[in-house]
Amino acid sequence: MRCLTLRKHGMVCAVCLGSGVRCIQSTYGPDVPAAHEVVDALGLHARKGRRAWCNLPPATVCVFTRGA
Repeated sequence: MRCLTLRKHGMVCAVCLGSGVRCIQSTYGPDVPAAHEVVDALGLHARKGRRAWCNLPPATVCVFTRGA
């Protein structure tokens, strides 16, 4: 199992995903908080979800998955 380490604004989140498992992360940035090269190298799929407009400041929801 491979682990994804996300570094953004001084915070670190290590994510170990099995097949078919999702990791949902919120971020204050407008993009997925990991470089495309890192996501590809770990065999993950990342997509930007909806904005949480009621959050102050508004947050972006990101979903990381690994295929079956």
